Amino acid sequence: MSATGAKTAISLPSVLKPSSTGGGELGRFTAGYPFAPLVSLKATPGTPPKVVSACRVAIASAATPLGAVRVYAVSAGPMRQRKAGLAAPIEVRINYALRGGIQVRQAKVLCRLDAAGKVIAVT
Repeated sequence: MSATGAKTAISLPSVLKPSSTGGGELGRFTAGYPFAPLVSLKATPGTPPKVVSACRVAIASAATPLGAVRVYAVSAGPMRQRKAGLAAPIEVRINYALRGGIQVRQAKVLCRLDAAGKVIAVT
């Protein structure tokens, strides 16, 4: 399989979008991790690096217009076959540079790829 980044922009799930309330460093404690500090990204084997990279590129393309300055992604387990392609679980961390400082968003998401390996959605 040759995974490729999205040619058309995907939509980010709300858990990966920056908070409209700003938050600066306090943004570390929003959405995906409301009650505890973020933990380091640790890969769980299963999703090939090429697929993780394609998903990261697609997510970065969607997050950059929102102020993203860094996007990290790692495998979060084995890919699953779906009717229209594959679903790859990945853990994502996005650093946004916003007026209040750096806001960090982190969550485990599913990166959906079509039969040709193109990223079509992130949920």
